[in-house]
Amino acid sequence: MKYYRAITLISCLFIVAYVIINSFYLSYQSYNHQYNFIITKIEINEKQNLIFFDRKKTVTFSEFSIPHTADIKVGDSVCKPKCSKCLFLYRKDKNNDYKRHNHFYAVSQFDFVTVCKEG
Repeated sequence: MKYYRAITLISCLFIVAYVIINSFYLSYQSYNHQYNFIITKIEINEKQNLIFFDRKKTVTFSEFSIPHTADIKVGDSVCKPKCSKCLFLYRKDKNNDYKRHNHFYAVSQFDFVTVCKEG
């Protein structure tokens, strides 16, 4: 019985550690990545968040909660500078110039300001 409890405890600790490390890694990757593209297609995932397409490439923002109710359209421009906690959306105005339309902040529990690789 003690052996079964020890195996169960070790398994649970391993799963929790894996989830935390994986979450940290994905957050770090997203934070260190730069995005700059025009949305060519939009889909809604099972969590009712938006998935963007840059031509044929799928772009998901796991660190940004972008609800399906957000006013985002095909043709809008997405910009996230490297090491930024903010994702900016731009839309063309009447003069065909892109103007900032909306922005979203990262919802990560990790803070990478001190470890960001600038440049």
